[in-house]
Amino acid sequence: MYEEGSINRTRFCCTDDKPSFIARRIHRRGPGASVLLCGITALAVALFPGYAGAASVPGGDSGVLRVAAFGLGEVGTQNPDREAYQRRYQIVEAAGVVAGMQVAVIGAGGSDAVFMRLFSEKVGDSGTVYAAALSQVEIDALLSGSRLHDAANVAGIAGSATETGLPARSIDLAFLCNSYHRLEQPQALLQSVGRALKPGGRLIVIDYRRIPGVSPVWVMGQVSAGESAVTAEIEAAGFRLVRSSDLLEFNYFLDFVPAGPSR
Repeated sequence: MYEEGSINRTRFCCTDDKPSFIARRIHRRGPGASVLLCGITALAVALFPGYAGAASVPGGDSGVLRVAAFGLGEVGTQNPDREAYQRRYQIVEAAGVVAGMQVAVIGAGGSDAVFMRLFSEKVGDSGTVYAAALSQVEIDALLSGSRLHDAANVAGIAGSATETGLPARSIDLAFLCNSYHRLEQPQALLQSVGRALKPGGRLIVIDYRRIPGVSPVWVMGQVSAGESAVTAEIEAAGFRLVRSSDLLEFNYFLDFVPAGPSR
């Protein structure tokens, strides 16, 4: 387990979605199914200790069970049990996205589709939303799987761990939601983001608060740096923090601009 200020980045994934599949199959069996479901989630957490945090509760008169199994099956920003998804409209408003803007979702994955759709609606026909991912394969999967390939103002940009692939001075906003902690080479990528921003452009980073004794076990296991360490790292890459929003409780919301003279 890492300390609050340490940085140790390891890429991880979990492709086994059987717990979520089972939960969906028994979610209408009534409250009695919760015993079985709790056993399944307990086993899943035991098998994947880095993905702890599971609970099931009765879903009212319908008998539907709500399952929060973080890191198993349906995970990421689109999981209704994640704060970013629950506050998605407030986040988009706080990001200040308006018609005509050029917005890039950095490190875009399937869980970012919800924000890309909302940004697409905000920027309109005169703006563009870029999905900046590591490969064209990832971009194609994201756009086709989320039906964003039909949106005329959404485009994919294939980059690398060190480059966004975006042209210089081409975007008004770079947006990372719960993906910063997965960056393999943040300094290089952040410098690439800085080059891609237009004069007056901004970088918004949303990620999990890492507080020993407070944050869930799965956060402590997967997120290697807390808000202060991340802020220092981004500032060292040439940015200046202009706003830290209290919009979110379990995530921090940081708003940066390039440091130094206006570009």
